[in-house]
Amino acid sequence: MLFPKADTPVYQLSVDYPAAGKDQYELGRRLAPLREEGVLIVGSGNIVHNLSLMAPDMDAPPEKWNTAFDLKVKEYIDKGRREELADYRKLPGGELSVPTPDHYWPFLAALGAGLEDKASYPYEGSHHATLSMRAVRFG
Repeated sequence: MLFPKADTPVYQLSVDYPAAGKDQYELGRRLAPLREEGVLIVGSGNIVHNLSLMAPDMDAPPEKWNTAFDLKVKEYIDKGRREELADYRKLPGGELSVPTPDHYWPFLAALGAGLEDKASYPYEGSHHATLSMRAVRFG
C-alpha cells in the first residue's frame, strides 16, 4: 500500500528474538546510515501488544496500563530518552504491555535508526483494550 507501483525495493530483516532490547536498538543505530542513501527503514509491530488480555470489541477503551505504557514511550521519544525504551520492563505497565517482545523489537530497531530526528505521530490510538496502534515517524 505504501508503494502501489512496486517501484521501491524492499528487504526484510529477521528479528533476533533472543537478543536483548539494547541490541535491537543498536541494530537500528547501525542501520541508520542507510537512510542517507535513500533507504526507508520500517519497523512493523505494536508498542503495546497483549493478545491474551485483548477485548473482543475493537473499540473497547484501553486498559490503564496500556495507556500508561504508550504515553511513557511517547514521552521518552520526545524527551530524547530513547535508548531507555530498550528496557521496557522498567516502564509503567511494561510487563503487561509487552508480554513477549516479538512486536516490540521492530519498534526498537526503527527507533535506533531514527537517531535524534524529531518524531511525529501520524496515528495514535488503541484497539481491543490492549493494543496500541501508535505510529511513529522520524525525520
